[in-house]
Amino acid sequence: MFDPRCRHPDCDRRVAADSRTRCRPHWRLLLEKMVTVAKDFKHEAVEFYIGRSSWPERRLIGHRGAKGYDHMCVLHWTSDKEEAVKLEADLIKALHRQLYRTRTAKSGPGGDRIGEWHALYLAWEARDFDSLYSEGSVTDVDSLDYGNRLHPTCNAPHVTYTLLRTAMPRDDARELGELAKRYRERRSARIQQEFSDFKTWRADHKPARRRRKGAG
Repeated sequence: MFDPRCRHPDCDRRVAADSRTRCRPHWRLLLEKMVTVAKDFKHEAVEFYIGRSSWPERRLIGHRGAKGYDHMCVLHWTSDKEEAVKLEADLIKALHRQLYRTRTAKSGPGGDRIGEWHALYLAWEARDFDSLYSEGSVTDVDSLDYGNRLHPTCNAPHVTYTLLRTAMPRDDARELGELAKRYRERRSARIQQEFSDFKTWRADHKPARRRRKGAG
C-alpha cells in the first residue's frame, strides 16, 4: 500500500503517488548529501561508476574483475526498490552536471535483484590505493560470504557512507565474481521454485467452499 507521507522521520508532508518517496525538499537534500560525498573523493578517482546492489561486496569484486575498480563507497540504503531506481537516475544526472568525469550505470532496470535492501554506491579505481585511509576507516574485501555481507545499520535520514576496497588480482576477481554470480542465480531460482511450490500446496489444500442449503 502506498504511503502518501514523506519518509523523512521529521516530515509529514504528503507526496503524490507517482512521485518520489520523499517530499521535494528532502529528496533534494538527500541528493545534495550524496553529491557532496562524491566531491570529497573526486581528486582520488579517475572516473566514477554509479550503481545499486543488494550485495555491495560482490559488486565490488565484479567491478574489480571487469574494469579494475578497487574502491566502493556505499552512499545510501533503502528497502524500496523504486526509490533506489529513482535515486540512481537522479544521482547520475546530478553528477554529470557537477563532475565532468563520471561513468555511470544505465538507468532503468538493473542491479542485484535478490535481498530486501538496496544500496546506492560509487565505484572507482584509485590513483593511490592507500592515499586516503587510515586503519579502520575502510573495509578490505578479500572474499565473499553472502551470510555475512554488508547491511544497513539503520534506516537513517542522513547519508552515512561506508567505504570498501579490494586488492584482489583482477584474474582472481573475475573468477570469484563468476562463482558468486552463479550462486546468486541458483539462489534466485531456488527462491522462485519454493514460492511456486508454496502456491501449489496452498491451492491443493484450499478448503472446499460449502454449498448453501437449498442449492440444487
